[in-house]
Amino acid sequence: MEKSTRVVVFLLFGFLTLAICSGDSDVVCFERERQALLRFKQDLKDPSNRLFSWASEGDCCSWTGVHCDNLTGHVIKLQLRNPYDSDHLSDDEFEAYERFKLGGEINPSLVELKHLNYLDLSQNDFGGIPIPKIFGSMVNLRYLNLSEAGFEGMILHQLGNLSNLHYLSLRGPYWYPEAKLTVENLQWLSNLSSLQHLDMSQVNLNKASDWLQVTNMLTSLLELHLSYCELQVIPPLSYFNFTSLSILDLSGNRVFDVSDNGLNSSIPHSLFSLNGLSYLILLGNNFRGPIPLALQNMTGQRVLELSGNYFNSIIPDELYNFSSLEILSLSHNNLQGTISSAIGNMTSLTFLGLSYNDLEGGLPRSIVNLCNLQVLSLASNRLNKTIPERLGQLSKLEELYISDNFFEGVVSEAHFANLKRLNFLLASSNSSVMKVGSDWIPPFQLTYIGDIPDCWMNWQSLTMVKLGNNNLTGNLPSSMGSLSGLKSLHLRNNSLSGKLPMSLQNCKELLTMDLGGNQFSGNIPTWIGKSLSRLIVLSFRANKFNGDIPRELCHLYSLQILDLAHNKLSGTMSRCFNNFSAMATKQNSSEVLSYYIYFGEFVETAILMTKGREFEYGNTLTLVTSMDLSGNILSGEISEEITSLLGLRSLNLSDNRLTGKIPEKIGNMGLLESLDFSRNQLSGVIPGSLSSLSFLSHLNLSYNSLTGKIPTSTQLQSLNASSFLGNNLCGPPLTENCTGGQDLTPNHGGVGEDKDDDKFELSFFVSMALGDLIACDLINGEAKLASLVLCSAPHLCSRINVGEGAMNDVSTHLFQVDQMANWSELQKDLLGFIAKRLITYEDFVAFSGVCSSWRLVAMNVNFTRSIGIPWLMLVQKDSDTRRFFSLSKGLVHERTLTETRDTKCWGSQGWLITIGEFLNINLLNPLTRLQIQLPHQCTFKDKDLGHSSFHTQKFYIIKAILSSSPSCTSNYVVMVIHSEKSKLAFARPGDKTWTTINSRFARFSDVAFFRGQFYAINLSGAVVACDIEGPNPAKARLVAKASRKLIGFYMKLRRNLYIVESSGELLVVSRVLTKSEPVEISRTIYYQTIGFRVFSLDLVKRKWAEVKSLGERALFLGDSSSMSIVASHYLGCQPNCIYFTDDSYGYYSYYSDGGGKDMGIFNMEDKSIKPHYRIDPSCLCKLAPPMWVVPSL
Repeated sequence: MEKSTRVVVFLLFGFLTLAICSGDSDVVCFERERQALLRFKQDLKDPSNRLFSWASEGDCCSWTGVHCDNLTGHVIKLQLRNPYDSDHLSDDEFEAYERFKLGGEINPSLVELKHLNYLDLSQNDFGGIPIPKIFGSMVNLRYLNLSEAGFEGMILHQLGNLSNLHYLSLRGPYWYPEAKLTVENLQWLSNLSSLQHLDMSQVNLNKASDWLQVTNMLTSLLELHLSYCELQVIPPLSYFNFTSLSILDLSGNRVFDVSDNGLNSSIPHSLFSLNGLSYLILLGNNFRGPIPLALQNMTGQRVLELSGNYFNSIIPDELYNFSSLEILSLSHNNLQGTISSAIGNMTSLTFLGLSYNDLEGGLPRSIVNLCNLQVLSLASNRLNKTIPERLGQLSKLEELYISDNFFEGVVSEAHFANLKRLNFLLASSNSSVMKVGSDWIPPFQLTYIGDIPDCWMNWQSLTMVKLGNNNLTGNLPSSMGSLSGLKSLHLRNNSLSGKLPMSLQNCKELLTMDLGGNQFSGNIPTWIGKSLSRLIVLSFRANKFNGDIPRELCHLYSLQILDLAHNKLSGTMSRCFNNFSAMATKQNSSEVLSYYIYFGEFVETAILMTKGREFEYGNTLTLVTSMDLSGNILSGEISEEITSLLGLRSLNLSDNRLTGKIPEKIGNMGLLESLDFSRNQLSGVIPGSLSSLSFLSHLNLSYNSLTGKIPTSTQLQSLNASSFLGNNLCGPPLTENCTGGQDLTPNHGGVGEDKDDDKFELSFFVSMALGDLIACDLINGEAKLASLVLCSAPHLCSRINVGEGAMNDVSTHLFQVDQMANWSELQKDLLGFIAKRLITYEDFVAFSGVCSSWRLVAMNVNFTRSIGIPWLMLVQKDSDTRRFFSLSKGLVHERTLTETRDTKCWGSQGWLITIGEFLNINLLNPLTRLQIQLPHQCTFKDKDLGHSSFHTQKFYIIKAILSSSPSCTSNYVVMVIHSEKSKLAFARPGDKTWTTINSRFARFSDVAFFRGQFYAINLSGAVVACDIEGPNPAKARLVAKASRKLIGFYMKLRRNLYIVESSGELLVVSRVLTKSEPVEISRTIYYQTIGFRVFSLDLVKRKWAEVKSLGERALFLGDSSSMSIVASHYLGCQPNCIYFTDDSYGYYSYYSDGGGKDMGIFNMEDKSIKPHYRIDPSCLCKLAPPMWVVPSL
């Protein structure tokens, strides 16, 4: 009986245990907790409707992210982290990641979830609110994750009440330029005795000098993550208490040790007592000396990350005994010596990083023992000897970096035998030679290639090489010249550079040679015309070739396509172009240009820019004839011989410096479909023969000095009027009529412009410094001479074209002018008449510089043309003079501007914002020299300003922008980015102090005034609108979050972000710079702009879209206010380009001569960068390098 009872009790106990373990699936949540969750949801922002299941009805235990105890029904877990992980996002997923972020406020109703032990709100965006105090009262929490959740400010010490916590993460987003959370001390942590995981990475612990003493008391701690916390020292500590610690991450702090540990290394000796440590991550600090031998005590290591320090010893032998080590990263140090054969003991390694050291010798054969290796990085050392063939046995290898060493010998197929997973290979800048069979097929498919190997002598039977649109770099190897049977060479759109090797002249069978979109330089070789006589297609488009177009090219009798556009070619057009026989006759062949290869037939292709668009021709390639010499600096006249090319279908000579007339026989080129002579200096009338080009569908003659009536034909009058803008033309399709049947015409034939009959164009060449009139003569609208020579330098004289009605009004004055000795006596009504009809700022400025009476008239007229092409304000020439370079005129003007002596300047709306020697801030018009006082720098409400050095104070203001020109209105605002944190402040006329804009954001990089409001962007890519009107304190509100495509994730690249209004839309531009850091602070930092990406921002939908082309627009970026103009309206300005100046003070401050080197023009089409002004010592300045200024009166 007793035994039976025991059995029953045992069965009953087993049943209860089963019930407790399995739970009751029918349990529902408590009403009180359900209502608490609904109130919590009510204060949240949920743009993706993630919490749609949180309805007023239904069981809350089935809601998204809510977990209940299966036995009691109480809510025990809220898992509301972003479903997308920020560490592993594609570009498309980043959009979703942003959209799925929760935001808003944290409702105190959460405290009613008395049984809650797990709360995860990570990777959301709560808009910079402080961590709510209620979290400190949720004492049952064992897991709290607030990482990357958008909380800011001081961390609550009340979190120390959560004594049950096992997991605490307050990590900030790693892509932010500064920490958003901060602490005064960490004493509150000492109460969390059960804590096992602590992550406070990207939290500012600069003031928490007790960080090590406090964390050392957490004896249960398994993981400690304090990366990028602005820690500066490792305090002295005799021993470590957290002996259970498995992961320690102190990366990115630049810490140094202040203890006397008796070692040459600055890593504290006591750290090596942590035998249980498996992850030690100390990258990016200031540790120096030898790698400490005491590391041998930590043989259980799985990850050892010491890269980015200053260790300068050999790799200690003891390190090779770490057989459990999976990741060893020692890159970016100063390590010396050789790689020991003992490395073969490290059989668990998956990652071995030794790049950027000073290691020498060869690779030991034992490296083949690293059978689990996935990444081998040995680049930029002094390694030599041959690469062992057995390297090819590392079958798990995915990335191999061995470039910039001294490896020698032959690299064969055996080196790659089993590397089927290889997708990254960098092996450039070595002395080894690659030798593989002609039928060898690599077992891998690379994502990145690097330099073209110099091994082509092994593939002499090749007929075609097509390696376009890759990431190929370096020079073209000379061994390519051994391909004597090569017919087709396509290397378009890579990053190849240097001069073309002479050995290519051996490729005498070449029919197609397309090297466009690279960075080849030097003269175009003459041997191309002598040796490659069979060429049909020759494209060097978008490179850096310079010098004349060699006459030897005229020997290419079979050439049908010649594309030399967008280089730096100069000189005149050759008069032997009529030798291009294939362009001189109509091509009627229906034959397809193709090559037979092992697995079929390859049809030759060519990519052409014609009719303003890009086309790819294949089957019809033999019918195509084209010549494109645009975008160079060719001068002289268009050779008559070019009109002999009767079979030419496309001719583009635009954007050069061609002069003279359009050849009369242009109409003989009867097959022309596309003709572009725009942006030159052509003059005279349009030949009537042009009207006979019946196939012409694209014509652009804009922005020359052509005059007269546009010839009449159905073809010409059907073209867009923009084809003729920027000339002195009349007649359809322009709205400007030709008066009296005459061929000469009044001023520019604009489209749909409301112009008076009194047309007047003036070009005054005036010395701005002396104010003397150099040249001017007058001719009436009927081409009847009524001119008066008013200058002593006739070779500089220009003309003023006066409409017939205007002549009636001013004729009396004109005939008095030649008797006048004093130009100031010209009557004011005549001067006003002239001033109102000036076209460019240069003309208007010249007019105002003649004398005081002319200047007075100019000021009264108030020149109100649309924004002009900016001038480049050069550095201070001496204490009193500033120079300005005009892009449209190509001239440098000098102005006496004593007000800019030793000042830091920014340009906006035609004015300068200056900060002087005594930190006084002014607005200055550089043309009229009018000054307006702004509040002094000391009136900024910044507690750190007074503690800055005088030098730092002078750079306290980073950028300044005007809402509108003070020349036009007194209702303007000056917005500035200021202080070390790059905050926003503003001032209005008459203000005594600067007003700071309240914002949880900082690190702003640019500001734009758009549709009546200031918008600013910070280095994280967040865009805010500045609310500065009304009685409430000024604040900045978020209008668009960062796009991953915008901010990028470049390992070794820096970026600047700009925001600019352009043709009614808001653009954001990312400027990418490459740099190399100095080993010591005294050494130079090298930097260079390598590209731009442009994005448009829809403020309504809050959507980003990448802009691949700017069309007719050009952007001007730099230290001054970012601006956009329609390039086609201004001579000398290239469309679809970004003009930039050097604004990287953080870099050029390391140069003794300052900034000014990193300037140029970025072409959005071909990604090339060309100079806009010569860079010489006169450009360089640390205080105020060259910047953009729009001239304005």
